[in-house]
Amino acid sequence: MMWESVRDYMRSLGWSLALHIVLVLMLLLGVNWRIQRDAAGGDAEERVIQAQMVNIDDLNLPPTKRELEEQARAEAEAAAQRRAKEQARAEAEASAQRRAEEQARAEAEAAERRRAEEQARREAEAAERRRAEEQARAEAQAAERRRAEEQARAEVQAAERRRAEEQARAEAEAAERRRAEEQARREAEAEERRRAEEQARREAEAAERRRAEEQARREAEAAERRRAEEQARAEAEAAERRRAEEQARAEAEAAERRRAEEQARREAEAEERRRAEEQARREAEAEERRRAEERAAQEQAARLQRLANQWVPAIQGRVSQFWIRPAGGAANAETVVSLRLNPGGEVVADSVRVVTSSGNPAFDASVIAAIYRASPLPVPDGEDFEPFRDFDFRFSP
Repeated sequence: MMWESVRDYMRSLGWSLALHIVLVLMLLLGVNWRIQRDAAGGDAEERVIQAQMVNIDDLNLPPTKRELEEQARAEAEAAAQRRAKEQARAEAEASAQRRAEEQARAEAEAAERRRAEEQARREAEAAERRRAEEQARAEAQAAERRRAEEQARAEVQAAERRRAEEQARAEAEAAERRRAEEQARREAEAEERRRAEEQARREAEAAERRRAEEQARREAEAAERRRAEEQARAEAEAAERRRAEEQARAEAEAAERRRAEEQARREAEAEERRRAEEQARREAEAEERRRAEERAAQEQAARLQRLANQWVPAIQGRVSQFWIRPAGGAANAETVVSLRLNPGGEVVADSVRVVTSSGNPAFDASVIAAIYRASPLPVPDGEDFEPFRDFDFRFSP
């Protein structure tokens, strides 16, 4: 955007210089023509007065040498004026054509940049969606593997792991939603910044055009004043002033170009620093969130393990008190049942189901009966009760 402003400024400056050159050429040609025309007119008037004093036959005399020289000089000056005007018109047309080509090229470059930015944004969004889907699939596969491994462990540990996985999955989904919301917010902020920058650029371009037009008007007025002042001076003094003014203008233009290039370079460096700082900040925030999530998951798993170590032996002892060994023997038998509890440890009616049978239906039935008789089971209160609301219980004598 800054380079476009610089190019617009240079085009405006070029038009201003072309206008000055045309005005100077018209001034030079106008001054010489008027002076020589006035001189020729004076001589013609004197010759007319003298002609009235001679005989009528003298009018047929051939023109004098001086008259021939004056006529040739006048014709040469007219031809020079026509050539100068034609050259000025050709230069103005060429300048206009160059300006139009430059404008078309700038618009094409801007359109290409916008297309490339849109393409990059779409590809980034597609990559982000693929990454999220792959992460969700990997997490689901990991959860499934953990569930299968935990099936062979103690029933309380299996219940704790499933709840931990559910908690981790909920936290991962919450984190994903937060990430999506943060992404949407950042994109909205970026869009707002782009709109603000575009608005600022347009306002700057409009202000630059107004300044260039005002400058051209002032310079035209100054040129008109100089032309009126220089009309009365000698041609040598006018030429000297024009050379001095052209040199000063060239130096001012060179200084302005250097200032604009330095300004553009500083702005580009500042923008690059800002982008690097923003990227570093985002990466630090993402790393901090990941560590916090890992700490929370570890703390939750540790809490569930502590609860299991504290209360599962108590439940095992309570059920053992009410268990009656079935006839036919049940040595080394083991069964896993699923059950639901109400707060306070009361077993929900008809909620006990065999998950992994011991192979002895009588033993399985005796375990279910013992659980109902042992109700209410010893469980914690408050939030610590939630892991025991619905869990798998492994019983072995």
